Amino acid sequence: MFHRRLLLFFAALAVVMITLRPVGSAGQSTCAVTEPPTPPFTPPLPVVAVPPQPGWFWYGTNALWTRLRDDGKAVSHDKSFWWHPGFDGRHEPRPKLQIMATELQTRTRVLTPRATNAFADDLGGWAMLTMLNFPVPGCWFVTATYQGTSVSYVVEAA
Repeated sequence: MFHRRLLLFFAALAVVMITLRPVGSAGQSTCAVTEPPTPPFTPPLPVVAVPPQPGWFWYGTNALWTRLRDDGKAVSHDKSFWWHPGFDGRHEPRPKLQIMATELQTRTRVLTPRATNAFADDLGGWAMLTMLNFPVPGCWFVTATYQGTSVSYVVEAA
């Protein structure tokens, strides 16, 4: 099981490296955060095509997706919404969404303890919700897994 997760981690890292851009200024470390894909990812219906707030973009696959900030930034405690076709919080109030975050310089690892659900029209209906906790500032590689599908991205946490 450990070897499978390790293989998934490195496969996801390779995919994410394709869509990264450096962030930072002279004299600071850079973090190659995940950029909006070109062409933009559009989730399957009925989720709204444009994220609910300006400055965000959809990221993921047709089986699992999230929204990320255009600037690649994250705060130390950051709500994370995830969507999956057919997800219904009435039938799965505690979804088995697993999220592992690894700070790329210090190798600090954080596993989200649990997920819950959320419902709103501007979310497109049901979504999975969890809290990402980044205990130290830095460049974080995040992988979410739900029902055998994984999505990975990189953010810079303050």
